Amino acid sequence: LVNGLKDENERWGSQIEVLKDRKALLVGDTMVAASFIAYIGPFDEAFRRQLVHGMWVPDVLGRDIPLSAAAGPSGVDPVAILADSATVAAWRAEGLPGDRLSVENGAIVAACARWPLLIDPQLQGAAWLKRHEEGAGLQVTQVTQRAYLERVRHAMEEGTPVLIENIGETLDAVLEPVLARATMRKGRKTVIRLGDREVE
Repeated sequence: LVNGLKDENERWGSQIEVLKDRKALLVGDTMVAASFIAYIGPFDEAFRRQLVHGMWVPDVLGRDIPLSAAAGPSGVDPVAILADSATVAAWRAEGLPGDRLSVENGAIVAACARWPLLIDPQLQGAAWLKRHEEGAGLQVTQVTQRAYLERVRHAMEEGTPVLIENIGETLDAVLEPVLARATMRKGRKTVIRLGDREVE
């Protein structure tokens, strides 16, 4: 038992050093990851690589902000910052394609604070989202369905995710307060307008 604890002490000591090194790089890595989430979505794989490694990383390093790219030849990987390998493996098991672009898109969808818009002609992203969020009570609807706003309202009240499919080129104006997160305070309640009703 004592020998086992001695080995664990050595492992913990080395892990503490690794964590201290990673802590020093956290600000720069987070800046690149946040930029990745906010801006990279519409671009193809080649342009994404050019933005991250050709523009953002040199800019962060030029400002003397510590960054993983300075720590080794592999450089900073926004996906590795946003999701660990076990999470990516779980996404793949749920049906997310294994190519780099799909994994990057999965990381963006999982980490973004706003509502992601998926342009998904092959329906791979929608199929993955349905499997990924089914345990959370995902509501799937379409703008053309009768009472779709009622399903959105119910999901908002219950705190469950909603997937609105086939939205077309324009969004229903009724959804604008939800998309803009235009909340209002009514006494102690926070409400948002959805159509002619206010939802808590």
